Amino acid sequence: MVAEVIADPPNRTNFGLRSLEWLMTVQTDPRDGHLSIIGNNGWMQRGGAKGPVRPAAHRCRGAPLRLPRRLPRLTGEVRWKAEMKKCFNWFLGANDLNMPSTTS
Repeated sequence: MVAEVIADPPNRTNFGLRSLEWLMTVQTDPRDGHLSIIGNNGWMQRGGAKGPVRPAAHRCRGAPLRLPRRLPRLTGEVRWKAEMKKCFNWFLGANDLNMPSTTS
């Protein structure tokens, strides 16, 4: 019975959406709403502060953009377009360092 629940695609989709909603909540700066990625220099403890970010933007690649781009079609919720834009703007400098992560 547990295997049926785990293997059921709607359950996987709902779990994935809940996970992404949590991740976007945790990674959104409460002061101005920019994407504030959980750092790669230490661990985030439940209810605690996020680990600091070491400059490694080139490793982030486009992963944060791919899923939110598909979600409006999957869920019918347009709010994912705003989340995708938030992720894209992170690369352009709307981040904790106020610095573009790429060069043109």
